[in-house]
Amino acid sequence: STGMGGVGGPVAGPNLVRALPEPSAAALSLDTPVRVRFDQPMDRASVEAALSIDPPAAGAFTWDADNEVRFTPAAPGLLPGITYTVTLTGTARSVAGTPMQEPATWSFHTAPPVEVQAVEPPGVTVPPTGSLTLRFGAPMYTGEDPGAVVLRAAGAAANLPARIEWAHDGTELTITPLAPAPLGDLYLRVAPTARTACGAPIAARWFVQRRGTVQGILGAGAVDGTDVRGHTLRLELAKG
Repeated sequence: STGMGGVGGPVAGPNLVRALPEPSAAALSLDTPVRVRFDQPMDRASVEAALSIDPPAAGAFTWDADNEVRFTPAAPGLLPGITYTVTLTGTARSVAGTPMQEPATWSFHTAPPVEVQAVEPPGVTVPPTGSLTLRFGAPMYTGEDPGAVVLRAAGAAANLPARIEWAHDGTELTITPLAPAPLGDLYLRVAPTARTACGAPIAARWFVQRRGTVQGILGAGAVDGTDVRGHTLRLELAKG
């Protein structure tokens, strides 16, 4: 048989005949597995040791056949907007102990994160029963997901009961407290579990506004009063 590594045969070393994602594939879902198929049954331990992904990604190997292995990224998946390079070294061996004729390397690119913006302008004040709105850069999954978007008062241990309404196209969300929110800071959080209608992640950033003064878009470091696991919008509630 003819593969990526050359011509196989009864006494030849194994060849890689299929690699997925295909080289230079782009905009891939973060849960996309890496699959490789050989023209011979393979020594599983040697293949798993020979296969690497850069940047490194946690995950698990599954063998679909003696000559086909799949690496599935662990949740929450690969990083968005990143070029990953897969390398299969020549130390991968067939069950007969013959090493691969040639190593293989290919790359693919994951989908970029979807942007999310707060509609309320910087420094805005809202009444205790006022609504807050988020606008997304792509249609979002609008099914039941209680933890995807929540409201929480500063210092509170539980989320505020709230009504969530989606625009028809799934790109805008409005959340309204079911009862007057306490005076003080109010957090609007979009959790990392939020996904687009196609399963892509939202942008890994959050917004903070404090006492009407814009603090800017923050980086990955922890900030006092900020939940770094998702997006947090902090607003000063109007008195009265």
